[in-house]
Amino acid sequence: MEISNTGATISTKVLSLSWNGEGKRRLKEIYQGSTTLWSDNKGVKKGSQVSLSQSLTFGNATLDFTFDKNFKTGSYTFTLQLFVGQGNNQTPYTVSCSVGW
Repeated sequence: MEISNTGATISTKVLSLSWNGEGKRRLKEIYQGSTTLWSDNKGVKKGSQVSLSQSLTFGNATLDFTFDKNFKTGSYTFTLQLFVGQGNNQTPYTVSCSVGW
């Protein structure tokens, strides 16, 4: 996800990941490189907000996601939302990508 901005640096510690189909699958871990940003053995349902251990600064970043079970072969659209602000004043920034395997 790349967001260009001028002025103040924008960062967030809150994000959510959704996908079409595979409703019973749960997100278990989020990494940036070798750094674990979030982990939960039980996992969370798609679309749930999670709080990261470190802030992500808007720009270019690659995030890796781990799920509780392997997804079945098919085509999926993953939607990532980053939330800036607190409480009812959060502004979501959204990006989607389609993946098939």
